[in-house]
Amino acid sequence: MDKITKAFTRANAEHWPVNVEKILRFAWQNSDKDLKVTVEEDSDGRSDAQNRLLWRWHGEYVKHRYNCAGEVFSSEQWHDKMVPEFLPSEPVKISGEWHIPRVETKKLKVKVFADFLTRYEIEAAEEGCQFTQPDDLYFKAVMKDA
Repeated sequence: MDKITKAFTRANAEHWPVNVEKILRFAWQNSDKDLKVTVEEDSDGRSDAQNRLLWRWHGEYVKHRYNCAGEVFSSEQWHDKMVPEFLPSEPVKISGEWHIPRVETKKLKVKVFADFLTRYEIEAAEEGCQFTQPDDLYFKAVMKDA
């Protein structure tokens, strides 16, 4: 039997006991060996708060660009434009040609994502765009010690 990894969000904590029981039952039925259960905090990868804050800020920034310079971007277009500027990647040689791979925010660790958000916030402020800092997202997203 292959290793089973399942993330449980605090938002769905009331369902944890049932889901854990299902996973254990499945593992027991599909293995003829003893099982080992490990529980750890889910701290790899970006947090939901970081993702929601990033997209909220994208919306605020594209409105700022429209109001100040008449430039029209969707949040997705702005994301595709600004991410390579803030998260440059190293060129790689593929079949004899150099390519710059696209950096994906979904692959960032929590601490790196927090640093990225901070740099984004500073850059926007320097251009006159003051991002909102909603209590439910900001401290979870930017002040993460991971």
